[in-house]
Amino acid sequence: MLGPEHYIARASELEAEAKRASNSSIRGSYLDLARSFREMANLASLARSAEKAEAVSLAERMAGKTSSPR
Repeated sequence: MLGPEHYIARASELEAEAKRASNSSIRGSYLDLARSFREMANLASLARSAEKAEAVSLAERMAGKTSSPR
């Protein structure tokens, strides 16, 4: 999975293209794509956070610092 930074950069590029587009339909398409890329960035960020939390939890269980999950 690509990181949130990748999706944010692509969204910014699409927004810049939208500013240069003279056709309103094309401009709207660029902005819709940019919005989708920003949503993907949010999902990637949430996935990364969940992976980190899972890794910490596993490490704590392995070290005997917490009880195992129910």
